[in-house]
Amino acid sequence: MSEAVFARLPRFDLPAGNAGGLRSAKPKGPVLVEPEAAEQNEVSKAKAELAAKMSDVEVLLGSLNKAIETVRADADRQAKTAIVAISEQLFPKLSRRFLASEIEAHLEIMLPETAAHVEISANPALSEQLEDLLDQSAGLAGRCTVTPDEAARGARVDVSWKSGGLTFDFDGLLEACIGHLRTTHSAMGDKS
Repeated sequence: MSEAVFARLPRFDLPAGNAGGLRSAKPKGPVLVEPEAAEQNEVSKAKAELAAKMSDVEVLLGSLNKAIETVRADADRQAKTAIVAISEQLFPKLSRRFLASEIEAHLEIMLPETAAHVEISANPALSEQLEDLLDQSAGLAGRCTVTPDEAARGARVDVSWKSGGLTFDFDGLLEACIGHLRTTHSAMGDKS
C-alpha cells in the first residue's frame, strides 16, 4: 500500500531527465528545427535585412551629398553676392572719406620738384578737405592753390603746373574697380 501512495511522487534515484520514471513522449504540434539550422535561417534573414538597410543608407547618403553640394553652392553664391553688395556700398563711402588724404599723399610723390606753383581744382567739398590737408603738408603748403570748381562732378581732381599736369578720376577708378569685382564675382561662380 505504501508503494501505491509513493508511486505518484517523483523519484530521485533515477538518471537525470527521467525523474518520476515517466517515459518521455514526443511533443505534439510542430516539429522543431534543429538549433543550427534555425540559427543559420535567422542569420540569413538578418543579413538580408542588413543588406536592404545598407542599400537604403547608400541611397540616403547619395541624396545627402547632393543636398550638401546644393547648400554649399547656394551659400557660396549668397556670400559672393553679399560681398559685391557690401563693396558697392562701402567703397564709395571710403573713397569720399579718405580721398583727400590719398590725393595729398600722391601729390607729394608725383609732383616734380621744379613745379613751384601748382593749381588744383575739385568739387567744393573735396576742395575744402584738400586745402586743409595741403596746408598741413610741409612739402606742399606753399606750392599748391586749391580752387573749388562748382561744375566738377564727383571725385575728379585736376592738377596743373606750368610744364605739365595730371587728373585724378576717382569716380572712374571706383566704377572700374566695382565692375572688376562684379566680373570676378561672375567668374568665381563658374565651375571650371
